Amino acid sequence: MEEYWDRFVTTGKIEDYLYYKGMRICEETMNRYKEGDTLVNQITLTGMILTAAPIGEYDRRVVILTRERGKISAFARGARRPNSALMGVTSPFSFGEFTVYEGRTSYTLVSASISNYFQELRTDVEGAYYGFYFMDLAGYYAREANDETEMLKLLYQTLRALTNVHIPNELIRCIYELKTITVNGEGPQVMECIMCGDREREKCSVYGGVV
Repeated sequence: MEEYWDRFVTTGKIEDYLYYKGMRICEETMNRYKEGDTLVNQITLTGMILTAAPIGEYDRRVVILTRERGKISAFARGARRPNSALMGVTSPFSFGEFTVYEGRTSYTLVSASISNYFQELRTDVEGAYYGFYFMDLAGYYAREANDETEMLKLLYQTLRALTNVHIPNELIRCIYELKTITVNGEGPQVMECIMCGDREREKCSVYGGVV
């Protein structure tokens, strides 16, 4: 910017002064836009890493199940570099708060504060297999720009149950599958008649005696 001012001082021409002022206004506008863009589009979401895949030489692409925005994909730039702050927080099972930059077509992970890594599953092969299956099922049902509070809560509680050695994994799986389809409006109604709502009679007379 100084070079434009120096040119005006040297020549004294009005067009050089106007050129300097125009460049100055452009620079200030761009600075305000960058500052505002960063503040407006940087958001913090509560969620869990479902999957992580390498992108390029040093980056990662992660899928996060969030409470506020549903299932989103985000790029973690430099996450595979040694000593990167994003290396540990972009592993599957990581639950916490994720600060992301919301671009026009994608999200970029800026930082994360992890409250539970579920370290127990990293040393339990069977538990880890169940955990990945549960996350795959959650990812199948979850949608972007959707309130996934119940789905995230169910997934978190289920992974917690997997770390409890006193609860059989098969039982956890059955409960999780039933609750997952129920959360998404596909669960069976077993407590009352779907025709009349009666909880006592074994048969319903609605629609010509069809149960």
